[in-house]
Amino acid sequence: MNQEALMQAVSGRVLETLEAQEAQLDAQIKKLETLEEDDLEKLRERRLAQLKAASSQTQKWKDAGHGTYSELSTQQEFFDVIKASECVVLHFYSATNAYCPVLDKHLKTIAEGHLETKFCRMNAEKADYLVQKLGIWMIPCVALIKNKSVVHMLEGLDELGGTDQFSTHFLAYFLSTKKVLKFDGPPPESVLDDGVAKAVPSKGSIKQSVFDYASDDDDYD
Repeated sequence: MNQEALMQAVSGRVLETLEAQEAQLDAQIKKLETLEEDDLEKLRERRLAQLKAASSQTQKWKDAGHGTYSELSTQQEFFDVIKASECVVLHFYSATNAYCPVLDKHLKTIAEGHLETKFCRMNAEKADYLVQKLGIWMIPCVALIKNKSVVHMLEGLDELGGTDQFSTHFLAYFLSTKKVLKFDGPPPESVLDDGVAKAVPSKGSIKQSVFDYASDDDDYD
């Protein structure tokens, strides 16, 4: 075999080897792409299932009146509500108490943004049985209920800084520390903190202390 023929033979074998290696590499890449696509498909399916479950849960909450701040007219409605909803925030009010409308305003706002919790109000003067059983002695009073059990009673405004100037942001955070709703965002620095900018108390206002309630969102579920 002359030198030219030898070079052609060697070149041919090298080319065959390179082509074989390229084919093998292509097969490996294709396999990896297939595996990745399968993984992506599994993730898509899992995410779709989560979205469907979330949509179903959201609809159930809406059907139960979540997302609104409703009035309970009878004590039987109270029992129906705590049976239907895992988390309930119930404001016992009096038409003659000046602070009740303040709480109403904040609770209505929070209710619209927290579908996971049922928010409602009830005239304490028309709920003698519940007032007695729950030991309500001060108005306003907000009963925080989870899994049909009262986990906390917010009586008066002492836990809200002893002032009617507390922010909606602070009240939402306070409720989250009792595990009756989920709270997103930074913890408030004071009862006046609206979650947007650091509040500066005006001259002559009640001095506010920094509240540091322990909160663990993982315990909500």
